[in-house]
Amino acid sequence: MLSTIFAAMKSKFGHATVYGLIGAMAVIILSLTLYLVDMNNSALNYLSYPVIIGIAVYGVKKWREDNGGYLKFGPTYSHLIIQTLGYSVLITIWTLIFMQVIAPGLMEDQLLIQQAKMEEEGMEPAQIEMAMSMARKFSNPGFIAIAALIGNMLVFGVIHLIVAAIVKKDPPIGYDLGEQFQQFPPQNNPPQA
Repeated sequence: MLSTIFAAMKSKFGHATVYGLIGAMAVIILSLTLYLVDMNNSALNYLSYPVIIGIAVYGVKKWREDNGGYLKFGPTYSHLIIQTLGYSVLITIWTLIFMQVIAPGLMEDQLLIQQAKMEEEGMEPAQIEMAMSMARKFSNPGFIAIAALIGNMLVFGVIHLIVAAIVKKDPPIGYDLGEQFQQFPPQNNPPQA
């Protein structure tokens, strides 16, 4: 199995996907641990962001080192987006498993907590019922999984713009990045007859 992983890491897609999956596994372990110690509603959930960003930075820097030490913005960002896709797909699958197998009543519990807060705030029963009806429509596992997939791609797409701008390392002028990247500076070779 490890040989398969190492073979996949020779391609950009394989390398980025592996680091995305590593990040997802770290976040899954964190979220499951927080759930098991009954801290899943705490601010500790935000630890997942530095974890996934740290793994993403490490992964793209490792790719850069393994490929000559230089990586322009475009290839850096595309590597990070592939990582995000791998991460997001696994997190989406995890969300479905978590909500349907591990904690099937979690969303209903959260809705009851929200309803109690609305009652404490003195909202009218009709307003509470309308709000709870709307919340239940958006609380099914399928909707939440799709929202997690899209949300992760959007949030990390923006975060990784910043990361790519910081992590990229442009080559010196005239340095040949190889066939997988555009020549810098562009070559003016005439077409062969």
